[in-house]
Amino acid sequence: MMNKLDDRDILTDCLEDAKWGSSSYHMAILEAANEPIRNTLLQLHNDELMLQKNIFEMMHQRGFYPVEPATRTATHQQTQTRQEPGYQPYGVGFANPQTMHQSMYQANQAINPNMNPNMNPNLIMGTQQQS
Repeated sequence: MMNKLDDRDILTDCLEDAKWGSSSYHMAILEAANEPIRNTLLQLHNDELMLQKNIFEMMHQRGFYPVEPATRTATHQQTQTRQEPGYQPYGVGFANPQTMHQSMYQANQAINPNMNPNMNPNLIMGTQQQS
């Protein structure tokens, strides 16, 4: 006898696929060196995020993915968890984005010694328009 998948199983599988696809596009965007390819990947990533949102909303409306409102206690517990020893959120240790970009520039220069040492690290990181 053949087992049939119900709507919940199908939508759950679709949601997991959309999450995996989004993660894959995200990693590809981070690695893309070619601007047109990167832009294409960004559009595909945005499309995947919209698909994931639509699947989630469909599941939520049908009661397949219940979400309870966050309470102050749960929110407080979550922020306390993030302050445990050993946890460092992204960007910890950088007073401002400028410092982070300079550190990234120095790391890139260590990896690629042929990098122009006079180049403005903000231009490399795309945080400042060229004049």
